Amino acid sequence: MRFTFRQLEIFVEVAKDENFRLSADRLGISQPTISNHIRALEERAGGKLFDRRRGSAARLLPLGRELLVEARKLLNSADKVARAGQNSGPPIQTLKVAAGDFILDYVLRPALKDYHRLEGVPDIELIAATPGRTMTAMLDEGMADICFFTGAAPDEPGMRAERLCAVSVGLYASPALAQTVAAAERLDDAPFILAAQNSPTDRWFMTVLGGLGIAPRHVAARSQYPDVILELVCAGKGIGLLFDDMARPRAAAGQLLRLPLRVPSSHRYMVFARNFTDPGVLRSIAFLRKTVRTLGG
Repeated sequence: MRFTFRQLEIFVEVAKDENFRLSADRLGISQPTISNHIRALEERAGGKLFDRRRGSAARLLPLGRELLVEARKLLNSADKVARAGQNSGPPIQTLKVAAGDFILDYVLRPALKDYHRLEGVPDIELIAATPGRTMTAMLDEGMADICFFTGAAPDEPGMRAERLCAVSVGLYASPALAQTVAAAERLDDAPFILAAQNSPTDRWFMTVLGGLGIAPRHVAARSQYPDVILELVCAGKGIGLLFDDMARPRAAAGQLLRLPLRVPSSHRYMVFARNFTDPGVLRSIAFLRKTVRTLGG
């Protein structure tokens, strides 16, 4: 059986998500592309890899489980070879870029159409950072080539962080809720919209709120998606900690008010675990750097 590494990479990701659409969104490619790669892989493997039924998860069949073990071995071996060869190996065909939901949804995905107009650059695979797994762990394990995130620069051996821009954040509420909480001495009892519990974003939220002397006792809702948090805040369901560049259009439309609390600015970073010399990859990095940097508040 002859497979391409791209087919194996996509197969492993779909096996992890058990959902073709979810994998397509996370990788930044179309669902038909996912299906085509899996179909080609099934033709070479000699049978179906997934049990796909409408409305249910895509479960691995016995042949798929067998292939998953071999695929992981092959990809791990390929990654070790790439790391050993570093810059002397063949050009990178796919640049794996990891980021949180906000940067993925509001910055990188909208920029892909412009990126694909560039000449001589590798494909980009967008990877959503998952709760419980740090960006540096993704780099160290070869799950990502580059990471973008907002927060403090990593202080780990082998990691190179480039600060791209300052990012301003604020506490926002709907106009009606803002009037309600304005008279309160403390905001601890006000409703808050927070990130998914125990996620890196949630820990960042709580650190920022703690620095303001706020310990939320009423969590009205949680979401891992920034756009959902934004909509809930606009609907008056609770106070939310939002990036100013994300909230500004809604504030201009009268849907949000920024509470008069001084929230410290943060920074956006681009982090590498290796050096790149391939001209196409360097053009990719320059494009990504400029794209993310333009969002600075």
